Amino acid sequence: MNIIYDDGEDVFLAEYQNEPRPAEDAVALVLTSYRVERAHSGLPRGEVPNNALALVCGADVNKFGIHWAVIGAAAGRLVSVVDYGVQDTEAPVGRIEEGDHQKRMALTLTILDGLRRLRDKLEDPDNPFLRSDGTAAALTLGLVDSRWMTPVVDAFCRESGRWFPAMGCGTRKHTPKFRPPKGAQLSLDGNVYVKIEEVLDASGRATGERQRRFFAHADAYKQALHAGFFLDAADPGAVRVFDPTHRKDHHSYARHLTAELQIEKSPGHYVWDTVRGRADNHYLDATYLALCGLSVLAQRIPALAITGVADAEPDPDGKPQADRRTPRRRQPVQVTTVEI
Repeated sequence: MNIIYDDGEDVFLAEYQNEPRPAEDAVALVLTSYRVERAHSGLPRGEVPNNALALVCGADVNKFGIHWAVIGAAAGRLVSVVDYGVQDTEAPVGRIEEGDHQKRMALTLTILDGLRRLRDKLEDPDNPFLRSDGTAAALTLGLVDSRWMTPVVDAFCRESGRWFPAMGCGTRKHTPKFRPPKGAQLSLDGNVYVKIEEVLDASGRATGERQRRFFAHADAYKQALHAGFFLDAADPGAVRVFDPTHRKDHHSYARHLTAELQIEKSPGHYVWDTVRGRADNHYLDATYLALCGLSVLAQRIPALAITGVADAEPDPDGKPQADRRTPRRRQPVQVTTVEI
């Protein structure tokens, strides 16, 4: 690890592992766990900056827990990771077969219960988030990854006023490529779409209810998140995490955030791929969904909008622009205002 910190991963792989990185896999943006663990906001865990304009939660649902991250954002989208954690769920142990309705029902109920407990904890009026000046800060918005257990997440969001289902699309293996969904409208941010969907019952019939679902360009928000740790704390788009009480407090969070790297597979063609030995990326997904939430809120809080990595126009083929910080001209699009 000392060699990696001092000389870089490329040198370590080539000189000490005899596994030089192929030329077509040149890393475009390298964020290390070391940098994440030392990017401190100067605030203790759970404390919201006084200048924060919004408090957003992103949640990633999986079988044995719900990983979540809450961020506070100031004008210019200065991001402070206020808190993160895992909401435990009592999911059935072992493989769940297609016809095992009892286990599937148990899984559905425990995921729904976990989401409700997470909501109640983050919105508890008796134990709210506090700003540095001691005033309470309420959660503004929550986005939950609905790629897995979609009906359960949808049901939870319909009963929770400030929580919405979201889906990320990108270029990582086994991940759907980003495409503007049919019938969706482009939000203020060029990398998140909103679609008003008809709610169906268990038999597939329309209930007459409608709900919003957000579609995020995962690659763009991952790039914005990783880039934020390289920026000075006062620069638009900068990302910092709360001060740890122990030097290893952020170890797991940092490994999740660096579980994927952006690599150049061919000239001008960038993709995100998993780093060997780092399969878990749940905090990465939760945190980029929180960034997506800032893009949604920017429609009614203009100070949260910046011209940066996550505000550039998405490329359906996964090929980024030559300069992601200088969006190219595009044809006028229909912009929708999302009421939260």
